[in-house]
Amino acid sequence: MNAFAYLVRRETWEHKSLCRGPVITAVVLIVLVLLLLFKFAAGSGLSMNMDMPHYLIVGSTFMFVVLYGIIFMVGVFVAIFYLLDSLYAERKNRSILFWKSLPISDTETVLAKLIAATVLVPVVALISVVACWLIMQLIAAVTIGLLGGNGWPVLWQPVVLFNGIAIAIKSSAGLLLWYMPIAGWLLLVSVWARRLVFLWAVLPPVAIVFFERWLFDSEHFVNLLGHRLVGFQTMLDDSEIRGIFHGGMDGVNGVTASEAMNQMISFTKLLSEPGLYGGILVAAAFVTGAIFLRRYRDET
Repeated sequence: MNAFAYLVRRETWEHKSLCRGPVITAVVLIVLVLLLLFKFAAGSGLSMNMDMPHYLIVGSTFMFVVLYGIIFMVGVFVAIFYLLDSLYAERKNRSILFWKSLPISDTETVLAKLIAATVLVPVVALISVVACWLIMQLIAAVTIGLLGGNGWPVLWQPVVLFNGIAIAIKSSAGLLLWYMPIAGWLLLVSVWARRLVFLWAVLPPVAIVFFERWLFDSEHFVNLLGHRLVGFQTMLDDSEIRGIFHGGMDGVNGVTASEAMNQMISFTKLLSEPGLYGGILVAAAFVTGAIFLRRYRDET
């Protein structure tokens, strides 16, 4: 178990963007907020409005969701390019010969890279989101205090914070399970392709779509890909979404906006989707293929 933990840590040492990507994004967002605040204060001046604390309180839920969307999306792009490069780079720089000389199995190595991309990156992204949100709330609270108001209710909102964390965890877990086949495919391409890894990841699916349409005049594979790309919407409860927008920012039927957003993510609906389990089986096949190729391909 210690060896596996060190293998995951090794990935963070060799691929610093895994952790730096979400963190840098959070820092950039904070700096942008400060610049916008300074520009607004210098241009038209700030004055205390009685409705300002109220709007900042009810809008903090949507701020958390927006921050999560932006930072998590950056994490997704980092993970995609990492998966494509992870097994390819060690063959390109010949470091695979050193790692194969150690008492570490190919299964452990491949799974460590998979865990680094699909678990470590979302965890770092979540920590970055929480830290970014808290700092932005602090900026808002300090601004209100300087204008003569009470900024504490804006700063400390445990309901919003904990519901936001619950939304992020459920969403990340659902997206991880749903997109696992894509992660497995990227690993398989990384261990197989000798060059132009990105093209090898994209061209085979495109070729299958083209030849299926040409030979059989059908679109089964493209429909399957489309469902895999947007099928995560299965987690969303449409009635809750409509309720949030119709009910306004203050809440829906006595339920706060953060609680309503938490309820709209339905993990049960995702688990009832047959495509989820088929995708997990396909992902297992891809990862097994990556382990097999790394074990038996001759790199000498």
